[in-house]
Amino acid sequence: MHSLEISDLITAVDPRTGHRLPIQRAEVIRRLRESGDERAARIVAGLPAGPDGVLDPDAVDRLLISVHTELQRLSEELRIGERLVQLLGPLFTAIRETDGPGYGCRAGRRRSRCSAGR
Repeated sequence: MHSLEISDLITAVDPRTGHRLPIQRAEVIRRLRESGDERAARIVAGLPAGPDGVLDPDAVDRLLISVHTELQRLSEELRIGERLVQLLGPLFTAIRETDGPGYGCRAGRRRSRCSAGR
């Protein structure tokens, strides 16, 4: 699995002024290829850049908005949060009701008692 995210590499902001900084497309492509993510490198290579090689900020914004919109749509469609609650809720309930030695505190104490500082 690749550790670099396109969105992290195609945007940068000056921390003092809040102004967007120019991003060299070739540098982003190089970093993605070095990390082994050829697919991401091809995506960035397809983004428009000026004659100086700086990514077009409007194209970057359009890409980020498009990705965000699609993630939002998928989140609403798949309802992953609700499904996780349904799946893990009973498991957490069973763990809370378990009587036995706790982990991460003094031997023989239940987790809830250890957490309460008793």
